[in-house]
Amino acid sequence: MVFKPIVLVAGLAFATAVSAQFDPQGSQVTSYFPQVADGGSASQHWITSLTFVNPNATLSVTGTVNFYANNGSALALDFGAGPVTSFPIAIPPQGTVVFTTIGAPESVAIGWAVATSNLPVQGVVQYRYSVNGVPQQGVSALATEASALFRSPASSTTGVAIANPSLSALGVKIAALDPSGVTVTSNTVTLGPLGHGSFTLSQVLTGLPANFRGTVIVSTTAPNTYAVAWTLSTDLGVLASYPPSALNWPISQYERISKVWQKVLGVAAANYPLGTAPRLVIDPSVGQINSFASTSLNEVHIFMNMAELISDSESELAFVLGHELGHIIQTASGGLQFSSNTERDADGYGLQLALGAGYDPYGGGGALAKLAMASSTPTLINPGFDNIQANLGTDPHSSFLDRLGVIFQSLQSVCLLPQNQALCGMYKATVHSHFPLNAPL
Repeated sequence: MVFKPIVLVAGLAFATAVSAQFDPQGSQVTSYFPQVADGGSASQHWITSLTFVNPNATLSVTGTVNFYANNGSALALDFGAGPVTSFPIAIPPQGTVVFTTIGAPESVAIGWAVATSNLPVQGVVQYRYSVNGVPQQGVSALATEASALFRSPASSTTGVAIANPSLSALGVKIAALDPSGVTVTSNTVTLGPLGHGSFTLSQVLTGLPANFRGTVIVSTTAPNTYAVAWTLSTDLGVLASYPPSALNWPISQYERISKVWQKVLGVAAANYPLGTAPRLVIDPSVGQINSFASTSLNEVHIFMNMAELISDSESELAFVLGHELGHIIQTASGGLQFSSNTERDADGYGLQLALGAGYDPYGGGGALAKLAMASSTPTLINPGFDNIQANLGTDPHSSFLDRLGVIFQSLQSVCLLPQNQALCGMYKATVHSHFPLNAPL
């Protein structure tokens, strides 16, 4: 299984409208668990629990959990119905499911896990061990994101778990920094495809002083590569998890695009007659910035460089994906809703779908402004970008500025629709409560 797919296919179909869905921090559609442990001798016996919470108030979650051993092969664990290397999950709106291993292996089985879902979920892993049948300690950790760097407090006994979410070998550097920020020692570990490793800091960093206290940095050694990692405090024999330590920005764009796409698509499918759900194609080509909808193929294409231009704003990404979905909706519904101009009408869909998915529609202004900035140098933006020349004139830069000038009016139009008025009012009271009274949100 490839965890960074180039093509994402979503099979969503809902019949009822949804309100803005605000998700808790850390919820993801790709949830990585860098360590699982099950079984072992009576002197130290482990079990692992995985808990998934669906924060969505109206939509159900479906997904799959896969397990991998240290060498990247499938890892079989028993959750009460026999050994499995993967299993499906189904969670009702605002529901919770828990899966717990039975600790069957006589030798402890160690590996890692990844859960993929059609909507963001909160994922938590909990480890517990017992001695001669008597429970001793437990520790829990949130699912992590893929990142190029992780930073955590550490001592010489800190436990570190790392995994490779790609199908290519991955170099991972482990570095210990003293309280002054000076590197004490470092080492590089190579993980095979989907490989995993776990160790204490002193095991991987030979010569590290036993009384070391400072910081551990886990980073990938090649550009544009990502790992997943987790750290565990074992000071004085007491287990305690550290907070999530992945970079807040930049992160792996694949996971971010997938998350935003699933949320925006869920709103579109719940409100418009899409028929077969469109699929998302993520294009990693290095070249001119682009995104577009292929209505004949029922596809939305977004280039990685577009996501990188938008950078750290999920709200801006939601507007872009919603805009392209708007073109699919235009074809499916046979008409325009917000404007007589195709592109401005798609802007209206982008605003509406972002709003319904729980993102800030004002992010549309940020996305268009960044595109306008990039279009000042003609070679940066694809000349056929989103049919701008055919629909809005021959100068992409002027077209972006023109759309930016009317986007506020588009937001007003979206919020004047009867089906959106309650949602816009709620959103304004919750997110933009200090805006002027005449602002649409």
